[in-house]
Amino acid sequence: MLTSQQVFQQQFGKWTKIIMSHQNQRVQQTLFRSQQQILRVDKLYQFTQQLHYSNFSQPYPCLNDLNFMDEYAYSTSFCYLTYGINHQNAMYKKLKDLCSILTETVLMIDSDFDIMFASTQDVHFFTVWPGSYLGFDYNPQKRIWYTNHLEQLSKNNKNLTYFCEPHIHWTWQLLMIAQTKSLLNIDGSLDGIIASHVNFSQFKHYDDGLSFTIINPDGRILLSELNISETSYIYDYNLTHLDFQDYQQIINQANKRETFSNCDSNVWNDFGYLCRKIQNSTEEQLINTKIMKNEGLVLIIQCKLSQYQKSFQQMFVTFQNGIQSIFLGTIIGSLGYMFSSVLITSIVIIILFNPIIRIINQTSQYVFKESFYMQHKLQKKPQLQFFQKSKSNTLMERLQTSFNRLIHRSLNPNKSLQCLWIEQFRYPFKRQKLKKRIKKISKSNSQIKNNLQNEEIADQQILFVQQLIKNDQLQ
Repeated sequence: MLTSQQVFQQQFGKWTKIIMSHQNQRVQQTLFRSQQQILRVDKLYQFTQQLHYSNFSQPYPCLNDLNFMDEYAYSTSFCYLTYGINHQNAMYKKLKDLCSILTETVLMIDSDFDIMFASTQDVHFFTVWPGSYLGFDYNPQKRIWYTNHLEQLSKNNKNLTYFCEPHIHWTWQLLMIAQTKSLLNIDGSLDGIIASHVNFSQFKHYDDGLSFTIINPDGRILLSELNISETSYIYDYNLTHLDFQDYQQIINQANKRETFSNCDSNVWNDFGYLCRKIQNSTEEQLINTKIMKNEGLVLIIQCKLSQYQKSFQQMFVTFQNGIQSIFLGTIIGSLGYMFSSVLITSIVIIILFNPIIRIINQTSQYVFKESFYMQHKLQKKPQLQFFQKSKSNTLMERLQTSFNRLIHRSLNPNKSLQCLWIEQFRYPFKRQKLKKRIKKISKSNSQIKNNLQNEEIADQQILFVQQLIKNDQLQ
């Protein structure tokens, strides 16, 4: 089970990989465009050797001839220059013909053409698009893109194109690299070298906390936000805060070999990212690399973890505020629910259960009162064996009768004294009849007392008890 920080680190690493993928695609497109320009020139050169075109206009030596120097010529034609001791042989003528056909077709090939080529051997011919005045002392065979290409050829490097070391562009005064290719004759012999400066000016070197760097395999920096020179290397600690060990780990990651991270958190290494600590500092940086196999260049993305920590802290604060809001809302909701439950329960008890409780209380009081009264009354009567045996049965019957009467009284409220007077006035016959029956029962009871030895004493006692019960029911 991953912790929240590990999940955030994983997502943060995926984000850097997405950025790396986008940047790598942009670099590849730029390099591919430069390469296609070179290949087109090479194919055109071989094609022109098979044509006879007297109608094409001839190019001008406007790169070092002040008589032809103007902005229009530089932007509409492939100007050329000659240098050193020049022999105008067949190669010289073929290179001029290539300039002529490029002048006619350059806008069809690429509207943003950036190309140059120079002759080899004893012919000293050079052209560049877009053109500019270079002077008589300019010698392309001393430029680093020219010498690096010959070095690669001497090493029998079979690559289609090569990349030279970074150098300062003579007109733009920018640190740039050039992609080069051999300019071959139709018979396969080397007639010159074609080059195209790779324009990385469209890229942001620093974007949303990430810095982008392009190096060649030996560690020389080709593109960076830093103030680099022609001899700047990625393992220059004073410049990049990376040492040679960091550079080795970068190359290992680019070649998908095992890497070692020295950051405090091991999570980055577990997810396959390279994390390196900046020496003499508590700062750490996450490094992601991508090698462009066809070109051999290495694209590096660096992200200081302080930026990540700020993002994580901001996420944590937002999450904490959300949890606090949820917790506070839960407490308030629970208290409200408890209060409403108690209130509703109290209302239900008062409305529904209060009458039942009253009935139970009145029943218990009435039963106790009746039981006490009957016990006191029977204590004054002769305690016969039959009465003692039937006492428990009659007690249950009286309890049931009393409970029914209590329910009747609960449903029909008790009559007031005034109501009883009215009933006595309206129904005097029933009450008078009741009094006569009571007197008759009392007289019979006295006769039973005077004749205790009589055989009918038991029947008289039973009748007396039954009449008492009936009398009680009538009341």
